[in-house]
Amino acid sequence: MEDGEPVGVDALARLPFVLTERGESYRLELDRLLAERDVTIEPLVEAGNTETLVHLAERGVGTTFVPRFSAANELASGTLVELGSDMPAVRMETQMLWHARKWIAPHLAEFIQVTRRFFAS
Repeated sequence: MEDGEPVGVDALARLPFVLTERGESYRLELDRLLAERDVTIEPLVEAGNTETLVHLAERGVGTTFVPRFSAANELASGTLVELGSDMPAVRMETQMLWHARKWIAPHLAEFIQVTRRFFAS
């Protein structure tokens, strides 16, 4: 694979993968995108923790598919690189809900504000 060149779906499917467990949000989206192209991936490892997947990818065990923020430090330091592909970009929505007429503890109010700032950037 040439540096910076998008990876085709068939080439992508031949890579060793470490992925979240089936049914997890991003795994579901990856499986859906691949199924549209009649491609399946059998991962070497399935784990419920994205940090574990990032560490496995960093150690060369396989390629992973996690939210960019999960690997932000590793991408910034260059220990991991992002592969482009010819598949459409994946966007996941995040929602927080709370009861409008219930008291919110100060630490929860702070968490809500921190989360809003994080996802606004």
